[in-house]
Amino acid sequence: MGSPVCVVPIEIHPVRANMGVGGESHIDPELLGNAAVFPLRLSYGAIINYSYLVIDQLGQDRDAVLIDPAWEPERVHQAVHNARAHPVAVLVTHAHPDHTDLADEMAKYYDVPVFMEADEIDYRGFFCANLEGLEDGDRIDFGQSSFVGILTPGHTLGRFCFLGSREIFTGDTVFMEGCGICTPGGTPESLYASLRRLREIVSGGTRVFPGHRYSKPLGGSFASLLAENMYFNIADCDEFVAVRMRPGQTGLWAFT
Repeated sequence: MGSPVCVVPIEIHPVRANMGVGGESHIDPELLGNAAVFPLRLSYGAIINYSYLVIDQLGQDRDAVLIDPAWEPERVHQAVHNARAHPVAVLVTHAHPDHTDLADEMAKYYDVPVFMEADEIDYRGFFCANLEGLEDGDRIDFGQSSFVGILTPGHTLGRFCFLGSREIFTGDTVFMEGCGICTPGGTPESLYASLRRLREIVSGGTRVFPGHRYSKPLGGSFASLLAENMYFNIADCDEFVAVRMRPGQTGLWAFT
């Protein structure tokens, strides 16, 4: 197995609610290190996902994590090789197959743990090699960098966003263009609460890396997301639910 991965529980507290351009994060960015993000556009038929190779830039070992690896193992391995990265963990935002497809294979190939939110594991009955459950606020250390698991249910029961020093990986909770649909285990009410929570704890300069891209580029600022994503600008929960669950949403743009 790769270098030991330390998981440390921390407390998450909002600092300033309802800020138009993102609050000042209560988590000191210097405590989370500095990481380089390599987006991987991977596909299976018509399904296109963005997985991520994230490499610690402060240590000498180029320790790295793979986030939501899926579909094309040879391209993931090539990216790791080209970047001279040393994978030490796989992080999974939620248990849908397009985010977990390569979790087992990568865990075995690199002999590393796979981290997913504990309730999501139980509810979905998910299993793969080296699987470990996380709780809200757990910090995953790799090299001299870290991610904090932020519980953001709604798309599914127990899905996570992973917050780093300058970036957040949102899976299917938030896209640059909208937010995720509500699948079994998730509810629009919990999705509303999750977006409000992110609004309170993520700084405006944080770069956003979702699991799918539809029109806008990856890595836009959280401030631009707050300004342009309508779901962050619906203050009332009932109105949010009505918009998110409105009839006639089918096809590619069901998240808008």
